Amino acid sequence: MVKVMLDPGHGGTDSGAVANGLQEKNLTLKIAIYTRDYLLANYRGIVVRMTRSDDRFISLNSRSQQANAFKANLFVSIHINSGGGTGFETYRFKGRASSTTLSLQSNLHSEILTAMRSFGNVGDRGQKQANYAVLRQTIMPANLTENLFIDRTADANLLKNEAFLKAVGEAHARAIAKTLGVAPISQPKPTPAPEQPGENEGGRTLNLQEWQWKELAGVYAKANQSGVLKSDQWTKKAQNKTLTVDEAIFLNAILIGR
Repeated sequence: MVKVMLDPGHGGTDSGAVANGLQEKNLTLKIAIYTRDYLLANYRGIVVRMTRSDDRFISLNSRSQQANAFKANLFVSIHINSGGGTGFETYRFKGRASSTTLSLQSNLHSEILTAMRSFGNVGDRGQKQANYAVLRQTIMPANLTENLFIDRTADANLLKNEAFLKAVGEAHARAIAKTLGVAPISQPKPTPAPEQPGENEGGRTLNLQEWQWKELAGVYAKANQSGVLKSDQWTKKAQNKTLTVDEAIFLNAILIGR
């Protein structure tokens, strides 16, 4: 069993950086929650704690003490930058570093930057060192991420995108899992033989990701409650991931027509 401590920067009376209608404390908490949830949903043998899971002030000393008392294997502090720059950067403690610390920084940098660049042009500010308290006072491999600049309009526009925050959180999780070498819960499934063009397309089950099935089930449930759909069978089919292409087209026509 391995232990991870996530540290959403700032909180409570300490808003962190504020600009463009955003507060750093809210963004760091969202990213940390996405990181935690992805780790717990996709990897076995891992325990995750957060220095805070809501909007409260936690001192720098307390953050380090929590991680040390937990005897975490890794510590990752999540922040949003400010000061007129742009782009993404990572930090480790200034000075000598263990191989795990270096590996964590390399993995975080690569995974997160790749995820960010799927949404647009994001600059690489490099893998850096600093004498930050949470890096200095923790006794396990520790890194700090600075996820774009809240006071740069282009960066802030990305930070306002919930899908972007989710992708960044999940990238943190993948990097942590890679560093620790934890096994995924589900093994990759063999790729099925491709169907011939036009072959049973309408009867084919929709090929959606887990979150898309949940969104679809929610839409059908609301439509059923409001009387637009007369049966809850469509909600159940979406929940069971058995809805076909033809059925989805039929239901879409009903929803648009109403």
